[in-house]
Amino acid sequence: MRLTRRDSMRGALALGAASLVPLPGWASPLHPDVAGFTGGEIPREGGMEMVLPATSEDPQNIAVSLVAEGAEALLLVAPGNPGPRVLTVRFGPGAVPRLTTRIRLAGPQTVIAVARLREGGFVQVAASIDVDEGACAA
Repeated sequence: MRLTRRDSMRGALALGAASLVPLPGWASPLHPDVAGFTGGEIPREGGMEMVLPATSEDPQNIAVSLVAEGAEALLLVAPGNPGPRVLTVRFGPGAVPRLTTRIRLAGPQTVIAVARLREGGFVQVAASIDVDEGACAA
């Protein structure tokens, strides 16, 4: 078989087109709500604190506390809930970036908190919780 210039061009075009198709293993590691909050930037791990119980018998009333020094905004995501974005909070210039609230969870899952820092960049922390039964109906 003889390789022609036309055949090599077809091969190059096919290779170029194949490189544009995303592979499942190369998917973004970010939850879509986190990606929207960070503009696609991957937050660095740590740099903030989340207090969440390891287990809860009442999935409708789970206490969570967040502390992120130097944060101007916080995002809390529960990927296992029908509506994963739990809350977004913005802090004013003089505010102390701390938050304590109660949330509802649809079942056992890992809750993700992301902070946008005043000096730029993002940090995140995650914690797993096991709940007895779900509180969020689809």
